[in-house]
Amino acid sequence: MYWTTLGQFGLKDMLADSEMYAPPTVESMLAGKKFYRATRGLTLVYEALVQIFITNFLKWFEDQRHLENRVISDVEKTFIGHDSVPPEIIGPLTSLIEENLLPILAEYITWDRHSAKSMMK
Repeated sequence: MYWTTLGQFGLKDMLADSEMYAPPTVESMLAGKKFYRATRGLTLVYEALVQIFITNFLKWFEDQRHLENRVISDVEKTFIGHDSVPPEIIGPLTSLIEENLLPILAEYITWDRHSAKSMMK
C-alpha cells in the first residue's frame, strides 16, 4: 500500500516524533485508516518541505548574487500593500516570473541536484 511505503521512508517517524500525532494514530494513518488525518498530515509535511525548499532557494539566490537583477524584489513589490493580486497585475507578473524567475529556479534545481550527488559520494 502507498501509505506503508511512505512510512518506510521516514514519514512514520516524522509524524510521530513531531508529536503532531501519537504513534498508534500514525500506524492507523499509514495502514489506510483515518484518511482525513492522513491527508492533513501529508499536507503539513508537504508545506514544511516547500518552506525548506523556498528558504534554501532564497539563500542560494543571495549567495549567487542574483539580487542584482532584482527579480525577487520586483515580485515582492507587486504583492506589498495588496490583500489579493489585482487582475491588471497578473499578466505582467506572470511574464516576470516566466522570463526571469523560472530560469533562475531551474538553475538552482540543477545546482541542488549536483551538490546532493557530490555529498553522497
